[in-house]
Amino acid sequence: MTDPEHWPDWNLHASVIIGLAILGGLYVSWGGLAATRRQVLCFGAALALLFLSLNGPLHNLSDCCLFSAHMVHHLLLTLWVRALQGRLGPANAMTVEITGLYWHFVDVVWIIIFTVVYLIQ
Repeated sequence: MTDPEHWPDWNLHASVIIGLAILGGLYVSWGGLAATRRQVLCFGAALALLFLSLNGPLHNLSDCCLFSAHMVHHLLLTLWVRALQGRLGPANAMTVEITGLYWHFVDVVWIIIFTVVYLIQ
């Protein structure tokens, strides 16, 4: 577990770098560069976001405060980003409902995991 005082530190994980390199290589080899400029930029931005999320302070914070950081991360990705893209409005209310149902399912799963791993000896 990461020391709570050092969560803002940046760490480079070789597995993340290799995985992202493989994803980028597959994208190029399967003709991804022939896509529109916007699609290529979106893919590059997604790789950058994955790199920053898995190597940066958010990943380290999740080691100390796993549930809270994970919750904020997913809420930002599933709701806030979609709202900024203009793809979340009254016509897409079902997306919010499904996200909420999924979120509560994850809550129940974590309660079970916590009970099994930490409380039952």
